Amino acid sequence: MLIGIDMLGVQSLATGGRDASRFGRQLVTNLLASDTNHRFVLYTHEGFPTDRVPLSRAAQRVSLATIPGGSNRLRTTIQRVIDQNPDGLDWLLLLDPFESNYGGIPPEAPLSSLKVASIVLDLDASQADDRRLTPLRRHDAILAVSESTASDCRRRLGVAAGQVSTIGVASEPVSAGDGPAEPLTRVSGEELGRIGITGPFLFANLVGGSDRSNLNGIIASYHRLPIDHRRRHQLVIAGPVRDPWRVVAYLHERGCAEGLVFIGEVEESTLRMLYRRSAVFISPSIDEGCGLTLVEAMSCGSAIVAGRSGAQPEIIGDAGLLADPTQPAEIAQQISRLLNEAELDYTLRDRSVHRAKQFGWNPVVQSVLSALEPDEPTRAGSRHRFDRAHVARPRIAVFPEPVRSSTKAIEADRDIREAWMKSYNVDLYFDPEESVLADGISTDFGGFVVRQFDRNDAILRYHAVIYRINSLDQIDLRLARLRVRPGLVVLSDDSIFTNLDLQSTEKSVAGILEQLRQLFVTTSRLVVGSTRVVAQISEALPEYQGQIAGLRSEQRLGPENDADFVIDEIERCATELARGPGHHSIRSGRAPRVVRSTPHSVRSSIGDDEMTSRSR
Repeated sequence: MLIGIDMLGVQSLATGGRDASRFGRQLVTNLLASDTNHRFVLYTHEGFPTDRVPLSRAAQRVSLATIPGGSNRLRTTIQRVIDQNPDGLDWLLLLDPFESNYGGIPPEAPLSSLKVASIVLDLDASQADDRRLTPLRRHDAILAVSESTASDCRRRLGVAAGQVSTIGVASEPVSAGDGPAEPLTRVSGEELGRIGITGPFLFANLVGGSDRSNLNGIIASYHRLPIDHRRRHQLVIAGPVRDPWRVVAYLHERGCAEGLVFIGEVEESTLRMLYRRSAVFISPSIDEGCGLTLVEAMSCGSAIVAGRSGAQPEIIGDAGLLADPTQPAEIAQQISRLLNEAELDYTLRDRSVHRAKQFGWNPVVQSVLSALEPDEPTRAGSRHRFDRAHVARPRIAVFPEPVRSSTKAIEADRDIREAWMKSYNVDLYFDPEESVLADGISTDFGGFVVRQFDRNDAILRYHAVIYRINSLDQIDLRLARLRVRPGLVVLSDDSIFTNLDLQSTEKSVAGILEQLRQLFVTTSRLVVGSTRVVAQISEALPEYQGQIAGLRSEQRLGPENDADFVIDEIERCATELARGPGHHSIRSGRAPRVVRSTPHSVRSSIGDDEMTSRSR
């Protein structure tokens, strides 16, 4: 296999000290060192440091130029690789699908044969119904680092069990050096002194941020310790702290701020020394799905107090003490046990070292490669179902009605979703000035500005393009694009045709007919609300009668009653436009076809094989 790996999760400064960065770098290093015939392409991003990107003869580096844009510009960069697959990959592996430079939203899976796998360390509880989870459902493999995270993925994403694999977590072996029970060397003592540590200390590493690592629980448990323990032990906190002065103020009000030491992010060598030398490593995370810091601490022989939640019990086993992360008093009690009972402290440190040996990289590497080599590869169900044939859903582009209010756009969004999302992957295209693009669109489909259409169409080769309008005046707004990319024009309000045979108060009949003629010349099809209007236009413009279709008399367009009708027209439009101008049946002059809606049925005018190939 040829496996591509997006190295953004390793390169990004925003994740440099996080579990995702350290785990990703170590995983890639061990993948490249594995005895395998697989080849690798490492995608790096210009403008980001490459010093943490491993080097290997088994891997080719490809530097990606950054596409200008906002906070999610690198999502667009890697999305282009996914869509075009210029290196002929079999798989693309995302080390951190929720990376902040993606805008926190994983890239979309492709329509081509390229498969996408994402490593998930944990799912934040706030992501349960978040739009960030939607693209992840369509990825071919989700590689969870723990059983707890795998269970969360299956429950929150609603994906098939076979799509989620547990690969496990691992840590690099501890290098030779002084053990936790040995006296401090002069060098290590000086290094501890430089960062403000002057004696015995309790240690906490906030790699997941203040909230995820439960900083509030840590400082609340520290001030609940017996006063003699607080006087003898400093509280050393590594990692980013959003509001350190709040922490200082909290402990100062309780008379125990003197022992607090913030050291920020530190090098791994210093981090391992802190693990070894700490009297207790405190890690009462609220919702820990990974446990990499626990494995690192165990490999260094730490005495550990962890939270009784997430993957922590799964990682710790009997090598540490557990406490309810929401109960500072219980955390303080477990810390006191380790400080008071020397035999317990020694026993747990010994168990930590032995348990850490169970978390080696070879099983993780083999689990990753096995997940990428399934006996029967599967895709996410939401990308596969089109009626009963279970073929890949075609992708269509939709230009909603030109609007200036987010409320109307959201309503249009809802109509499209209910009518078409069961049969198609839908991409919406908004005018740049419509603020709804950022805040109003649903999480079920892609949203783009109009200027991106040509680029996307060249890559995705849309099965069909639908233009929704509510007046004939809007034909003029879409006419230039219709000439280049004909499609299906859906008129949601055909009241303009009420007096087509008389003189209209807004426009002359000649003007209306000229607008329609301009539309039909592009070879686009028009869907109106009733067969009466079909008959009127067909009588006035008989040469174009094959390009117009209408619903049943006195029935309006709407997702509840007319979804099947519109889907039928989409397929007819896509089929005839695919034949080219020389074979376009709309020139045949045949009578318009009126189709009655049939609930829960989808009528396709092309074969499944043809549909699948064109949807790519």
